[in-house]
Amino acid sequence: MRTAEALPQAERRPDAIAVDLPTEPPAPHDSAGAGDGVVTLRTPLGNEAARAAVRAFFHAVAQEDLNALGAVVAPGAVIQELPQGASAGSSRTREALNFWGQRFRQKDYGALGSQLVYRETDIETIRAADVDALPAVVRRGPGPGAGRMAESDLVLRVPVLTPSVRSERLLGSEVYFWLRRTGDRYVISYIAEPYPF
Repeated sequence: MRTAEALPQAERRPDAIAVDLPTEPPAPHDSAGAGDGVVTLRTPLGNEAARAAVRAFFHAVAQEDLNALGAVVAPGAVIQELPQGASAGSSRTREALNFWGQRFRQKDYGALGSQLVYRETDIETIRAADVDALPAVVRRGPGPGAGRMAESDLVLRVPVLTPSVRSERLLGSEVYFWLRRTGDRYVISYIAEPYPF
């Protein structure tokens, strides 16, 4: 049996081991099937995040704050004029932030600050699976469209309790908000409202 007559002078190194290099996790998805293999799933945001976007929208409108409105409305979002009652018929569209800027200059939206504009208990939530429940004019509208509705998209129908203040019409009788997930919040990508353009 061989023995060492003297200890080696070099610093001892640990035995070699196999190291798996770290890999990037898969891109996150809203949903996946059992046969999709390894996937990263996003945590659903839930209805409260969608309602928070609507609250922020109406708060910005009552403050006539275009910057705050821009924080909750996606760049390039459009607003569509709905025929009264969201029935079939022709409708026009405008770029949402520009149109709201014009509305702020023409009317006193600050009057909504002391009014109950809507009740959260009246909000109707439409998910991708139930998109056929939307009026046809909204479903076929210029927004994301039913055929392009992502699994995490939501449409909120908000009945408006106070469309007018002191005989001045400020809002339509209802507003449809098409919400798209951006990170950990929803932004409004399309608005439909029975309001004359």
